[in-house]
Amino acid sequence: MPDIPATLAALAVSGARHGDFPAFRHRGPDGLGGDWHDVSYLEADELIQRTGAGLVAMGIAPGDRIAIFADSQTAWTVADMAIFAAGAATVPVFSTSTAAEVDWVLRDSGTSLVFVDNTTTAEIVDSLGLGLTVIGLHPGLVAESIEDVAARGDDATHRAELLARAKAVTPNDVASVVYTSGTTSKSKGCTLTHDNLRGVYAGLLAYKMVLPGETAAVFLPQAHLFARVVVLCCYAYGSTVAYVSKDPQQMLPDLGEIKPHYIPAVPRIFEKLYSAVHADPTRSHQDRLAMTRAMLGGRVRQFSAGGAPIDLKILEFFHEAGVPVLEGFGLTEGGGVVTNSATDAFKLGSVGRALPGFEIKISSEGELLVGGVGVFTGYQNNPEATAAALRDGWLHTGDLGSIDEDGYLTITGRIKDLIITSGGKNIAPTPIEHELSRHPLVSQGLVVGDRRPFCSALFTLSPAAVEHYEDPAREIEQIIETVNETLPGYSQIRKWQILPEELSIDAGTLTATQKIRRSAVLERYADLIDTMYANIGRPVEVH
Repeated sequence: MPDIPATLAALAVSGARHGDFPAFRHRGPDGLGGDWHDVSYLEADELIQRTGAGLVAMGIAPGDRIAIFADSQTAWTVADMAIFAAGAATVPVFSTSTAAEVDWVLRDSGTSLVFVDNTTTAEIVDSLGLGLTVIGLHPGLVAESIEDVAARGDDATHRAELLARAKAVTPNDVASVVYTSGTTSKSKGCTLTHDNLRGVYAGLLAYKMVLPGETAAVFLPQAHLFARVVVLCCYAYGSTVAYVSKDPQQMLPDLGEIKPHYIPAVPRIFEKLYSAVHADPTRSHQDRLAMTRAMLGGRVRQFSAGGAPIDLKILEFFHEAGVPVLEGFGLTEGGGVVTNSATDAFKLGSVGRALPGFEIKISSEGELLVGGVGVFTGYQNNPEATAAALRDGWLHTGDLGSIDEDGYLTITGRIKDLIITSGGKNIAPTPIEHELSRHPLVSQGLVVGDRRPFCSALFTLSPAAVEHYEDPAREIEQIIETVNETLPGYSQIRKWQILPEELSIDAGTLTATQKIRRSAVLERYADLIDTMYANIGRPVEVH
């Protein structure tokens, strides 16, 4: 284990200790495309300190809120680290956010300056009329770029002030205000301290998530804490962060070229990879294993995943392919990661054990409760929600789960997702959806039935797999019949429909981290759902 600086501000100005080793790898010298280009730790340290000193020169004060409205990239991390060093707090904003969502986050957080990375994000901020200072992560987007900010920091007085501020930051100071992805309601700003985030990345280092000298591939949004703490781990350990395309068509070629050792991802990525290599039923099992290893560059030591359950057969397949997928659990209010698995300590289907410094337990109602170093201090401007989440010394997660005798946690669903039928039966949809989605033909399956007489299902199909099935509708019927045989009568699927489109971020039916926005799906397809309860649709025989 490396020495872990006491604050993220101290970490931000410590990069030079790793010398000429690559800190970041991206396409082109500016990260906007071209051949792969490395930024050494010495270069990164200079960039961060110049940018931080430039923020000081601009009048940014300790405690100020600075937003980053951009995709993951080297410049994102430089800005984030510079903000830490200046004693300010970062407010990440997903690049896919709507104008209304951006307006809410910037106003609620009290942001005074925003970094943007393209004309769309710049135009959204400008349209809000908030009068904020806007800085481009690349030249030419707006009047001033991050390079201009760094030039302001060349003055020795401002550099000295930056280093003094970084040294003065305490573990209890606010490092970031991170807004939840809002799957059920308006997003809430989670206030996280330096100690919260330091505790999380230190715990992940203890689990050997990334090792010194390795390369981690990052394509997840850094506005999500999972990707962000991965970058912090790498920066602490002297590993390389390679920014690869989030476009699925370019992502695999990128991975094949950089040959990463570690890849953090969300379950949807593994489902798509699994479906891709299984789309052709004539392909042999051994060919599928070899194809998977080759697509990922040939030297992946492990994946990390969280956010939703992964089918056991998918986990078993990746383990057999020699690229183990190790699951963890986290939430923004808990610093991003609470439990994790390790290559020498895992149980397939479990999300691992609590990180060092964390405690977990299950309440009498079956709810997962979290305590320890990563638990946030509260919601921005929302004392009522804070009081509801932090009770009796524990963070109430809203997740249902169980902990086995070895301390391994299994998540079984969300309290808010429980379906209560008109007959009063309580049904957890997640395990049923998990089984419905196991077939390569199924891209996503969603169970509905709250306040209805029985359960029905909505499906999206895998475009790569559909062409290999003569009658996809009949295949869906067989999937449902098989799953129904394992369920009690009151939770069996009676009717179903195939949706005309895949769920997506653009349609508002997926969050930026690929989680299903259940309420949005129910609203968007309300008429289609109603048809299933008006004796229109295709009934499935219940055994």
